[in-house]
Amino acid sequence: MEKLIDFLRIIRAEYLIQAEVDQRMINLSHIFTADENNKIDIQFPEGWKQLKGIYIRVTGIESCYIMLGALHKKWRSLGKFFRDYIANPEKDKRDFLFTIIIIDDVTPVPVRIEYSTI
Repeated sequence: MEKLIDFLRIIRAEYLIQAEVDQRMINLSHIFTADENNKIDIQFPEGWKQLKGIYIRVTGIESCYIMLGALHKKWRSLGKFFRDYIANPEKDKRDFLFTIIIIDDVTPVPVRIEYSTI
């Protein structure tokens, strides 16, 4: 996880992005959409309902996509777990990007990137 945080520091400096980065538990069932029967639209591997992840808050929409692009360029992402709630907002949800990347070839790390005034 430290390797990921160090990488995010480099990206922030390189692109002059003002950002806050925190580690926290991310509940995946809160990220993915439930249907009318309150069923989640994706099946999680065993033990993946809640994972230690990275929460990034930046100051603009463009910065969200820059951070996401840098992460996807550096580490493999699990495409079926990607969500863009900025381009496709949902009622009563904050606008954010969500992805799960694989670091060290085995460790899934959920990453949530949102924009707001810092």
